[in-house]
Amino acid sequence: GDDGLLILGYKVTQQTANLWQYEYALYNMDSTRSVRSFSLPLLGVIASDIGFHDVEYHSTEVYDGTDWATSTAGGEISWSTSTIAQNSNANALRWGSMYNFRFVTTSGPTPANATLGMFTTGGTLLVPTLAPMVGNLDCNNNGIPDSQEIANGASDCDGNGLLDECQDDCDNDGEADACELINGALDCDGDFVPDTCQIASGAPDCDFDGVLDSCEISQGSETDCDLDGTIDSCQIAANPDTDCDNNGVLDACEAAGIFSFEDIVNPPAPIADNLPPVVRIIEVNQAGLIDDVDVTLNLTHTFIGDLTISLSSPSGDSVLLHGESGGSADDINTVYDDDGGAGTTAPAAPLSSLDNQNALGDWTLSIIDNLGGDSGELLNWGLDIAIAGAGIPDCNNNGIHDGCEIASAGDCNNNGVLDECDISSGTSTDNNNDGIPDECSAITFVTGDTNDDGSHDISDVVNTLGYLFGGISTNCIAAHNCNGDNSVDISDPVYLLQYLFDTGA
Repeated sequence: GDDGLLILGYKVTQQTANLWQYEYALYNMDSTRSVRSFSLPLLGVIASDIGFHDVEYHSTEVYDGTDWATSTAGGEISWSTSTIAQNSNANALRWGSMYNFRFVTTSGPTPANATLGMFTTGGTLLVPTLAPMVGNLDCNNNGIPDSQEIANGASDCDGNGLLDECQDDCDNDGEADACELINGALDCDGDFVPDTCQIASGAPDCDFDGVLDSCEISQGSETDCDLDGTIDSCQIAANPDTDCDNNGVLDACEAAGIFSFEDIVNPPAPIADNLPPVVRIIEVNQAGLIDDVDVTLNLTHTFIGDLTISLSSPSGDSVLLHGESGGSADDINTVYDDDGGAGTTAPAAPLSSLDNQNALGDWTLSIIDNLGGDSGELLNWGLDIAIAGAGIPDCNNNGIHDGCEIASAGDCNNNGVLDECDISSGTSTDNNNDGIPDECSAITFVTGDTNDDGSHDISDVVNTLGYLFGGISTNCIAAHNCNGDNSVDISDPVYLLQYLFDTGA
Protein backbone atom coordinates (compact mmCIF):
# COMPACT_ATOMS: atom_id res chain seq x y z
CA GLY A 1 0.00 0.00 0.00
CA ASP A 2 0.95 3.63 -0.33
CA ASP A 3 3.12 4.96 2.49
CA GLY A 4 3.76 1.50 3.95
CA LEU A 5 3.16 -2.22 3.65
CA LEU A 6 -0.18 -4.04 3.84
CA ILE A 7 -0.25 -7.87 3.76
CA LEU A 8 -3.32 -9.93 2.84
CA GLY A 9 -3.52 -13.62 3.70
CA TYR A 10 -6.45 -15.78 2.60
CA LYS A 11 -7.66 -19.37 2.81
CA VAL A 12 -10.58 -21.19 1.16
CA THR A 13 -11.78 -24.46 2.72
CA GLN A 14 -14.35 -26.76 1.14
CA GLN A 15 -16.58 -27.82 4.02
CA THR A 16 -19.01 -30.05 2.12
CA ALA A 17 -19.75 -30.88 -1.51
CA ASN A 18 -21.55 -27.55 -1.90
CA LEU A 19 -20.17 -25.23 0.78
CA TRP A 20 -16.90 -23.26 0.94
CA GLN A 21 -15.54 -21.16 3.79
CA TYR A 22 -13.57 -18.01 2.90
CA GLU A 23 -11.17 -16.46 5.41
CA TYR A 24 -9.04 -13.33 5.02
CA ALA A 25 -6.46 -11.72 7.31
CA LEU A 26 -5.35 -8.18 6.50
CA TYR A 27 -2.25 -6.95 8.32
CA ASN A 28 -1.15 -3.33 8.33
CA MET A 29 2.56 -3.53 8.94
CA ASP A 30 3.39 0.17 8.67
CA SER A 31 0.95 1.99 6.39
CA THR A 32 0.15 5.42 7.78
CA ARG A 33 -2.94 5.73 5.56
CA SER A 34 -4.71 2.90 7.42
CA VAL A 35 -7.69 0.96 5.98
CA ARG A 36 -11.39 1.67 6.54
CA SER A 37 -13.11 -0.92 4.29
CA PHE A 38 -12.60 -4.37 2.77
CA SER A 39 -14.82 -5.78 0.01
CA LEU A 40 -15.02 -8.74 -2.39
CA PRO A 41 -17.24 -9.56 -5.37
CA LEU A 42 -20.30 -11.65 -4.47
CA LEU A 43 -22.54 -12.28 -7.47
CA GLY A 44 -25.49 -14.64 -7.51
CA VAL A 45 -24.72 -16.30 -4.19
CA ILE A 46 -25.67 -15.78 -0.55
CA ALA A 47 -23.06 -15.37 2.18
CA SER A 48 -23.69 -16.98 5.57
CA ASP A 49 -21.73 -17.27 8.83
CA ILE A 50 -20.28 -13.81 8.18
CA GLY A 51 -17.60 -12.87 10.69
CA PHE A 52 -15.27 -10.04 11.62
CA HIS A 53 -12.49 -9.77 14.19
CA ASP A 54 -10.47 -6.70 15.18
CA VAL A 55 -8.25 -5.67 18.07
CA GLU A 56 -9.48 -4.89 21.56
CA TYR A 57 -8.62 -1.33 22.59
CA HIS A 58 -7.97 -0.49 26.24
CA SER A 59 -10.45 1.72 28.02
CA THR A 60 -7.93 4.59 27.99
CA GLU A 61 -7.49 4.47 24.18
CA VAL A 62 -9.05 7.27 22.14
CA TYR A 63 -9.99 4.99 19.24
CA ASP A 64 -13.57 3.81 18.72
CA GLY A 65 -13.69 0.01 18.97
CA THR A 66 -17.03 -0.43 17.18
CA ASP A 67 -16.97 -3.45 14.83
CA TRP A 68 -17.04 -2.78 11.12
CA ALA A 69 -20.50 -2.85 9.52
CA THR A 70 -21.23 -5.65 7.05
CA SER A 71 -23.12 -5.38 3.76
CA THR A 72 -23.97 -7.88 1.00
CA ALA A 73 -25.65 -5.38 -1.34
CA GLY A 74 -24.58 -4.34 -4.83
CA GLY A 75 -22.96 -7.60 -5.89
CA GLU A 76 -20.29 -7.56 -3.19
CA ILE A 77 -19.67 -8.40 0.43
CA SER A 78 -18.05 -5.61 2.38
CA TRP A 79 -16.97 -4.55 5.85
CA SER A 80 -16.40 -0.88 6.69
CA THR A 81 -16.03 1.72 9.40
CA SER A 82 -16.53 5.47 9.33
CA THR A 83 -14.51 7.78 7.09
CA ILE A 84 -11.90 10.03 8.64
CA ALA A 85 -14.21 12.97 7.94
CA GLN A 86 -16.97 11.31 9.95
CA ASN A 87 -14.77 10.23 12.86
CA SER A 88 -11.02 10.75 13.02
CA ASN A 89 -10.84 8.13 15.81
CA ALA A 90 -12.86 5.50 13.94
CA ASN A 91 -11.89 1.85 14.15
CA ALA A 92 -9.58 1.92 11.11
CA LEU A 93 -6.98 -0.80 10.55
CA ARG A 94 -3.95 1.11 11.81
CA TRP A 95 -0.32 0.10 11.54
CA GLY A 96 0.77 -2.90 13.61
CA SER A 97 -2.75 -4.40 13.64
CA MET A 98 -4.49 -7.26 11.83
CA TYR A 99 -8.22 -7.65 11.12
CA ASN A 100 -9.98 -10.85 10.01
CA PHE A 101 -12.97 -11.37 7.70
CA ARG A 102 -14.83 -14.61 6.92
CA PHE A 103 -18.00 -16.03 5.38
CA VAL A 104 -19.45 -19.19 3.82
CA THR A 105 -21.04 -19.54 0.35
CA THR A 106 -22.21 -22.20 -2.08
CA SER A 107 -19.71 -21.16 -4.75
CA GLY A 108 -16.16 -22.36 -5.14
CA PRO A 109 -13.19 -19.98 -5.44
CA THR A 110 -11.96 -18.08 -8.47
CA PRO A 111 -9.24 -15.40 -8.86
CA ALA A 112 -10.57 -11.93 -8.05
CA ASN A 113 -9.56 -8.62 -6.50
CA ALA A 114 -10.22 -7.46 -2.98
CA THR A 115 -10.86 -3.73 -2.69
CA LEU A 116 -9.30 -1.86 0.22
CA GLY A 117 -10.70 1.55 1.07
CA MET A 118 -8.09 3.83 2.62
CA PHE A 119 -8.85 5.79 5.78
CA THR A 120 -6.71 8.89 5.23
CA THR A 121 -6.67 10.71 1.88
CA GLY A 122 -9.37 8.34 0.58
CA GLY A 123 -8.89 6.20 -2.51
CA THR A 124 -8.79 2.44 -2.90
CA LEU A 125 -6.31 -0.38 -3.52
CA LEU A 126 -6.96 -3.60 -5.47
CA VAL A 127 -5.32 -6.74 -4.08
CA PRO A 128 -5.29 -10.11 -5.95
CA THR A 129 -6.99 -12.91 -3.99
CA LEU A 130 -9.68 -15.61 -4.30
CA ALA A 131 -13.41 -14.94 -4.08
CA PRO A 132 -16.60 -16.92 -4.85
CA MET A 133 -17.46 -17.61 -8.49
CA VAL A 134 -20.63 -16.16 -9.93
CA GLY A 135 -23.41 -18.30 -8.48
CA ASN A 136 -25.27 -20.75 -10.67
CA LEU A 137 -25.46 -23.72 -8.32
CA ASP A 138 -28.07 -26.36 -9.08
CA CYS A 139 -27.43 -28.81 -6.26
CA ASN A 140 -30.41 -31.09 -7.05
CA ASN A 141 -29.69 -31.06 -10.80
CA ASN A 142 -33.25 -30.15 -11.77
CA GLY A 143 -32.19 -27.48 -14.24
CA ILE A 144 -33.25 -24.60 -12.00
CA PRO A 145 -30.60 -22.53 -10.18
CA ASP A 146 -30.88 -22.93 -6.42
CA SER A 147 -31.09 -19.17 -5.96
CA GLN A 148 -34.19 -19.13 -8.18
CA GLU A 149 -35.79 -22.02 -6.30
CA ILE A 150 -35.11 -20.32 -2.98
CA ALA A 151 -36.57 -17.06 -4.31
CA ASN A 152 -39.68 -19.03 -5.30
CA GLY A 153 -40.11 -20.48 -1.81
CA ALA A 154 -37.88 -23.58 -1.65
CA SER A 155 -36.63 -24.18 1.90
CA ASP A 156 -33.27 -22.72 2.94
CA CYS A 157 -33.69 -22.72 6.72
CA ASP A 158 -30.22 -21.41 7.54
CA GLY A 159 -30.12 -18.84 4.77
CA ASN A 160 -26.83 -20.02 3.31
CA GLY A 161 -28.05 -20.15 -0.29
CA LEU A 162 -28.06 -23.96 -0.39
CA LEU A 163 -31.34 -25.87 -0.64
CA ASP A 164 -32.08 -27.78 2.56
CA GLU A 165 -32.64 -30.93 0.51
CA CYS A 166 -28.97 -30.79 -0.55
CA GLN A 167 -27.58 -30.40 2.95
CA ASP A 168 -26.45 -33.17 5.29
CA ASP A 169 -29.20 -35.15 6.98
CA CYS A 170 -27.40 -37.55 9.29
CA ASP A 171 -30.52 -39.33 10.56
CA ASN A 172 -32.27 -39.41 7.16
CA ASP A 173 -35.46 -37.97 8.60
CA GLY A 174 -35.94 -35.52 5.74
CA GLU A 175 -34.87 -32.50 7.80
CA ALA A 176 -31.41 -31.07 7.17
CA ASP A 177 -29.05 -31.19 10.15
CA ALA A 178 -28.69 -27.41 9.97
CA CYS A 179 -32.45 -27.04 10.36
CA GLU A 180 -32.57 -29.47 13.28
CA LEU A 181 -29.86 -27.48 15.04
CA ILE A 182 -31.72 -24.22 14.42
CA ASN A 183 -34.83 -25.87 15.90
CA GLY A 184 -33.02 -26.83 19.09
CA ALA A 185 -31.28 -30.16 18.45
CA LEU A 186 -28.24 -30.55 20.71
CA ASP A 187 -24.75 -30.07 19.28
CA CYS A 188 -22.71 -29.85 22.44
CA ASP A 189 -19.31 -30.09 20.72
CA GLY A 190 -20.14 -27.52 18.05
CA ASP A 191 -19.32 -29.72 15.05
CA PHE A 192 -22.65 -28.96 13.28
CA VAL A 193 -23.76 -32.60 13.63
CA PRO A 194 -26.66 -33.34 16.00
CA ASP A 195 -25.48 -35.25 19.06
CA THR A 196 -28.12 -37.91 18.47
CA CYS A 197 -26.41 -38.84 15.21
CA GLN A 198 -22.99 -39.03 16.79
CA ILE A 199 -24.32 -41.27 19.56
CA ALA A 200 -26.10 -43.48 17.02
CA SER A 201 -22.79 -43.79 15.17
CA GLY A 202 -20.99 -44.99 18.28
CA ALA A 203 -19.85 -41.85 20.10
CA PRO A 204 -19.82 -42.67 23.84
CA ASP A 205 -22.89 -41.86 25.93
CA CYS A 206 -22.33 -44.32 28.75
CA ASP A 207 -25.10 -42.97 30.98
CA PHE A 208 -27.66 -42.92 28.14
CA ASP A 209 -28.74 -39.34 28.83
CA GLY A 210 -28.48 -38.26 25.19
CA VAL A 211 -25.43 -36.07 25.81
CA LEU A 212 -21.98 -37.01 24.55
CA ASP A 213 -19.70 -38.12 27.36
CA SER A 214 -16.95 -35.88 25.97
CA CYS A 215 -19.22 -32.85 26.39
CA GLU A 216 -20.26 -33.76 29.92
CA ILE A 217 -16.60 -34.09 30.86
CA SER A 218 -15.46 -30.88 29.14
CA GLN A 219 -18.39 -28.89 30.56
CA GLY A 220 -17.78 -30.20 34.08
CA SER A 221 -21.18 -31.80 34.61
CA GLU A 222 -19.43 -35.19 34.96
CA THR A 223 -15.92 -36.08 36.12
CA ASP A 224 -13.18 -38.10 34.47
CA CYS A 225 -10.56 -38.05 37.18
CA ASP A 226 -8.31 -40.67 35.55
CA LEU A 227 -8.41 -38.95 32.13
CA ASP A 228 -9.42 -42.11 30.25
CA GLY A 229 -12.30 -40.43 28.41
CA THR A 230 -14.95 -42.38 30.34
CA ILE A 231 -17.25 -40.77 32.88
CA ASP A 232 -16.27 -41.90 36.38
CA SER A 233 -19.84 -42.75 37.39
CA CYS A 234 -20.07 -45.13 34.44
CA GLN A 235 -16.85 -46.86 35.42
CA ILE A 236 -18.14 -47.32 38.96
CA ALA A 237 -21.50 -48.60 37.73
CA ALA A 238 -19.77 -51.13 35.48
CA ASN A 239 -17.41 -52.27 38.23
CA PRO A 240 -18.35 -51.23 41.79
CA ASP A 241 -15.02 -52.57 43.03
CA THR A 242 -13.36 -49.47 41.53
CA ASP A 243 -15.01 -47.44 44.32
CA CYS A 244 -14.65 -49.74 47.28
CA ASP A 245 -15.53 -47.07 49.84
CA ASN A 246 -18.71 -46.14 47.93
CA ASN A 247 -18.03 -42.40 48.00
CA GLY A 248 -18.62 -41.87 44.28
CA VAL A 249 -14.93 -41.26 43.53
CA LEU A 250 -12.74 -43.78 41.77
CA ASP A 251 -10.27 -45.28 44.23
CA ALA A 252 -7.56 -44.70 41.64
CA CYS A 253 -8.07 -40.94 41.99
CA GLU A 254 -8.14 -40.61 45.74
CA ALA A 255 -4.61 -41.34 46.91
CA ALA A 256 -1.78 -39.27 45.43
CA GLY A 257 1.65 -40.57 44.54
CA ILE A 258 4.59 -38.16 44.35
CA PHE A 259 6.91 -38.36 41.35
CA SER A 260 10.23 -36.52 41.23
CA PHE A 261 12.07 -35.35 38.13
CA GLU A 262 15.44 -33.57 37.95
CA ASP A 263 17.44 -31.80 35.25
CA ILE A 264 21.17 -31.64 36.02
CA VAL A 265 22.44 -28.88 33.73
CA ASN A 266 25.89 -29.96 32.53
CA PRO A 267 27.63 -27.77 31.63
CA PRO A 268 25.74 -25.13 33.60
CA ALA A 269 23.61 -22.81 31.46
CA PRO A 270 24.85 -19.19 31.46
CA ILE A 271 22.39 -16.49 32.54
CA ALA A 272 23.07 -12.97 31.29
CA ASP A 273 21.17 -10.05 29.82
CA ASN A 274 23.17 -10.20 26.56
CA LEU A 275 22.33 -13.89 26.04
CA PRO A 276 19.06 -15.58 25.04
CA PRO A 277 16.80 -16.65 27.91
CA VAL A 278 17.62 -19.99 29.51
CA VAL A 279 14.98 -22.53 28.48
CA ARG A 280 15.08 -26.05 29.92
CA ILE A 281 12.56 -28.87 29.51
CA ILE A 282 11.73 -31.83 31.73
CA GLU A 283 9.62 -34.57 30.11
CA VAL A 284 7.15 -36.07 32.59
CA ASN A 285 6.11 -39.58 31.59
CA GLN A 286 3.49 -40.08 34.30
CA ALA A 287 -0.11 -39.38 33.29
CA GLY A 288 -2.77 -38.34 35.78
CA LEU A 289 -4.39 -35.32 37.39
CA ILE A 290 -2.09 -33.02 39.33
CA ASP A 291 -2.71 -32.65 43.08
CA ASP A 292 0.33 -30.50 43.78
CA VAL A 293 3.51 -29.19 42.12
CA ASP A 294 6.74 -28.05 43.78
CA VAL A 295 9.74 -26.71 41.85
CA THR A 296 13.36 -27.12 42.96
CA LEU A 297 15.76 -24.47 41.62
CA ASN A 298 19.50 -24.03 42.05
CA LEU A 299 21.30 -21.19 40.26
CA THR A 300 24.07 -18.72 40.83
CA HIS A 301 23.55 -15.05 39.95
CA THR A 302 24.58 -11.75 41.49
CA PHE A 303 21.66 -9.37 42.09
CA ILE A 304 18.72 -11.78 41.63
CA GLY A 305 16.40 -8.79 41.30
CA ASP A 306 17.39 -8.83 37.62
CA LEU A 307 15.67 -12.18 37.00
CA THR A 308 12.26 -13.30 35.79
CA ILE A 309 11.70 -17.05 36.21
CA SER A 310 8.60 -18.95 35.09
CA LEU A 311 7.35 -22.51 34.72
CA SER A 312 5.05 -23.68 31.91
CA SER A 313 2.98 -26.87 32.09
CA PRO A 314 2.32 -29.25 29.17
CA SER A 315 -1.04 -27.52 28.65
CA GLY A 316 0.75 -24.21 28.03
CA ASP A 317 -0.24 -22.49 31.29
CA SER A 318 2.58 -20.44 32.81
CA VAL A 319 3.28 -19.66 36.49
CA LEU A 320 5.64 -16.89 37.56
CA LEU A 321 8.06 -18.27 40.15
CA HIS A 322 10.34 -15.24 40.57
CA GLY A 323 9.48 -11.76 39.32
CA GLU A 324 12.54 -9.51 39.70
CA SER A 325 12.37 -9.72 43.48
CA GLY A 326 15.23 -10.09 45.96
CA GLY A 327 17.08 -6.92 45.01
CA SER A 328 20.87 -7.24 45.44
CA ALA A 329 20.76 -10.71 46.98
CA ASP A 330 22.82 -13.39 45.25
CA ASP A 331 21.91 -16.88 44.05
CA ILE A 332 18.74 -18.94 44.36
CA ASN A 333 18.73 -22.40 45.91
CA THR A 334 15.22 -23.21 47.05
CA VAL A 335 12.01 -25.15 46.56
CA TYR A 336 9.05 -23.14 45.30
CA ASP A 337 6.09 -24.48 47.26
CA ASP A 338 2.66 -22.92 47.80
CA ASP A 339 2.46 -24.56 51.23
CA GLY A 340 5.61 -22.90 52.59
CA GLY A 341 7.83 -24.44 55.20
CA ALA A 342 11.52 -24.52 56.04
CA GLY A 343 13.79 -24.33 53.01
CA THR A 344 10.99 -23.33 50.66
CA THR A 345 9.91 -20.12 48.95
CA ALA A 346 6.40 -19.06 47.99
CA PRO A 347 6.26 -18.57 44.19
CA ALA A 348 5.33 -15.15 42.82
CA ALA A 349 2.10 -16.73 41.49
CA PRO A 350 0.43 -19.85 42.93
CA LEU A 351 1.46 -23.19 41.50
CA SER A 352 -1.99 -24.44 42.50
CA SER A 353 -3.28 -22.93 39.25
CA LEU A 354 -1.83 -26.04 37.59
CA ASP A 355 -3.83 -28.45 39.78
CA ASN A 356 -6.19 -30.86 37.98
CA GLN A 357 -4.24 -30.61 34.74
CA ASN A 358 -2.67 -33.69 33.15
CA ALA A 359 0.94 -34.00 34.29
CA LEU A 360 2.02 -35.89 31.18
CA GLY A 361 4.26 -34.01 28.75
CA ASP A 362 6.95 -31.33 28.58
CA TRP A 363 7.43 -28.89 31.47
CA THR A 364 9.45 -25.78 30.61
CA LEU A 365 11.56 -23.58 32.88
CA SER A 366 12.39 -20.11 31.51
CA ILE A 367 14.91 -17.68 33.02
CA ILE A 368 15.31 -14.13 31.73
CA ASP A 369 18.00 -11.66 32.86
CA ASN A 370 16.41 -8.25 32.36
CA LEU A 371 19.29 -5.93 33.33
CA GLY A 372 22.99 -5.65 32.61
CA GLY A 373 25.98 -5.81 34.91
CA ASP A 374 25.30 -9.17 36.58
CA SER A 375 25.32 -12.78 35.39
CA GLY A 376 25.19 -16.36 36.63
CA GLU A 377 24.47 -19.99 35.78
CA LEU A 378 21.66 -22.52 36.13
CA LEU A 379 23.03 -25.62 37.88
CA ASN A 380 19.96 -27.82 38.23
CA TRP A 381 16.21 -27.75 38.66
CA GLY A 382 13.47 -30.28 39.25
CA LEU A 383 9.82 -31.06 39.82
CA ASP A 384 7.95 -32.90 42.57
CA ILE A 385 4.48 -33.66 41.22
CA ALA A 386 1.75 -35.27 43.30
CA ILE A 387 -0.53 -37.19 40.94
CA ALA A 388 -3.98 -38.28 42.05
CA GLY A 389 -4.45 -42.02 42.32
CA ALA A 390 -0.83 -42.93 41.75
CA GLY A 391 -0.35 -43.79 45.42
CA ILE A 392 -3.01 -46.44 46.00
CA PRO A 393 -1.85 -50.03 46.54
CA ASP A 394 -2.75 -51.76 43.28
CA CYS A 395 -0.19 -54.49 42.66
CA ASN A 396 -1.98 -55.95 39.61
CA ASN A 397 -2.63 -52.50 38.05
CA ASN A 398 -6.36 -53.09 37.52
CA GLY A 399 -7.42 -49.81 39.13
CA ILE A 400 -8.94 -51.53 42.19
CA HIS A 401 -7.54 -50.86 45.65
CA ASP A 402 -5.85 -54.06 46.84
CA GLY A 403 -7.48 -53.66 50.24
CA CYS A 404 -10.90 -53.85 48.60
CA GLU A 405 -9.99 -56.66 46.24
CA ILE A 406 -8.22 -58.92 48.68
CA ALA A 407 -11.39 -60.50 50.09
CA SER A 408 -12.51 -61.74 46.68
CA ALA A 409 -9.15 -62.19 44.95
CA GLY A 410 -7.45 -64.12 47.76
CA ASP A 411 -4.58 -63.75 50.21
CA CYS A 412 -4.09 -67.32 51.39
CA ASN A 413 -0.92 -66.63 53.34
CA ASN A 414 -2.41 -63.55 55.05
CA ASN A 415 0.55 -61.31 54.19
CA GLY A 416 -1.64 -58.45 52.95
CA VAL A 417 -0.66 -59.03 49.32
CA LEU A 418 -2.89 -60.53 46.65
CA ASP A 419 -1.95 -64.13 45.87
CA GLU A 420 -1.52 -63.33 42.16
CA CYS A 421 0.95 -60.59 43.06
CA ASP A 422 2.90 -62.88 45.41
CA ILE A 423 3.25 -65.29 42.49
CA SER A 424 4.03 -62.71 39.79
CA SER A 425 6.68 -61.00 41.95
CA GLY A 426 8.38 -64.30 42.80
CA THR A 427 7.63 -64.03 46.50
CA SER A 428 5.69 -67.31 46.22
CA THR A 429 5.95 -70.23 43.83
CA ASP A 430 3.08 -71.86 41.99
CA ASN A 431 4.53 -75.02 40.52
CA ASN A 432 1.15 -76.53 39.67
CA ASN A 433 -0.10 -73.27 38.06
CA ASP A 434 -3.35 -73.28 40.02
CA GLY A 435 -3.08 -69.59 40.95
CA ILE A 436 -2.53 -70.41 44.63
CA PRO A 437 0.89 -70.00 46.26
CA ASP A 438 2.39 -73.40 46.85
CA GLU A 439 2.77 -72.75 50.57
CA CYS A 440 -1.03 -72.69 50.75
CA SER A 441 -1.63 -75.83 48.66
CA ALA A 442 -2.01 -79.05 50.68
CA ILE A 443 -0.51 -81.92 48.66
CA THR A 444 -2.17 -85.31 49.16
CA PHE A 445 -0.22 -88.37 48.02
CA VAL A 446 0.07 -92.15 48.61
CA THR A 447 3.57 -93.48 49.22
CA GLY A 448 4.59 -95.78 46.37
CA ASP A 449 1.79 -94.65 44.02
CA THR A 450 4.36 -92.66 42.06
CA ASN A 451 2.24 -92.16 38.95
CA ASP A 452 -0.83 -91.21 41.00
CA ASP A 453 -3.13 -93.72 39.30
CA GLY A 454 -4.67 -94.95 42.56
CA SER A 455 -2.94 -98.33 42.71
CA HIS A 456 0.44 -99.92 43.41
CA ASP A 457 1.93 -101.96 40.57
CA ILE A 458 5.05 -102.39 38.48
CA SER A 459 4.35 -99.13 36.63
CA ASP A 460 5.13 -97.25 39.84
CA VAL A 461 8.57 -98.93 39.98
CA VAL A 462 9.20 -98.01 36.35
CA ASN A 463 8.09 -94.42 37.06
CA THR A 464 10.54 -94.09 39.96
CA LEU A 465 13.41 -95.53 37.89
CA GLY A 466 12.53 -93.09 35.14
CA TYR A 467 12.61 -90.23 37.63
CA LEU A 468 15.99 -91.35 39.02
CA PHE A 469 17.75 -92.23 35.76
CA GLY A 470 15.65 -91.11 32.81
CA GLY A 471 14.93 -87.48 33.61
CA ILE A 472 11.16 -87.99 33.98
CA SER A 473 9.46 -85.20 35.95
CA THR A 474 7.25 -85.85 38.94
CA ASN A 475 4.40 -84.05 40.65
CA CYS A 476 5.25 -85.36 44.11
CA ILE A 477 8.75 -86.40 45.12
CA ALA A 478 7.51 -87.66 48.49
CA ALA A 479 5.52 -90.42 46.78
CA HIS A 480 8.82 -91.95 45.59
CA ASN A 481 10.23 -92.19 49.11
CA CYS A 482 8.95 -95.74 49.60
CA ASN A 483 11.28 -96.79 52.45
CA GLY A 484 10.64 -93.66 54.52
CA ASP A 485 14.25 -92.51 54.81
CA ASN A 486 13.41 -89.00 53.50
CA SER A 487 15.49 -89.40 50.39
CA VAL A 488 14.78 -90.87 46.96
CA ASP A 489 17.37 -93.30 45.58
CA ILE A 490 17.63 -96.83 44.15
CA SER A 491 16.64 -98.33 47.47
CA ASP A 492 13.10 -96.97 47.01
CA PRO A 493 12.13 -98.91 43.83
CA VAL A 494 13.80 -102.01 45.39
CA TYR A 495 11.65 -101.55 48.48
CA LEU A 496 8.54 -101.17 46.30
CA LEU A 497 9.41 -104.37 44.39
CA GLN A 498 9.69 -106.21 47.70
CA TYR A 499 6.32 -104.87 48.68
CA LEU A 500 4.76 -106.02 45.40
CA PHE A 501 6.32 -109.49 45.12
CA ASP A 502 7.56 -110.47 48.57
CA THR A 503 4.73 -110.69 51.06
CA GLY A 504 7.24 -110.39 53.87
CA ALA A 505 8.17 -106.84 52.87
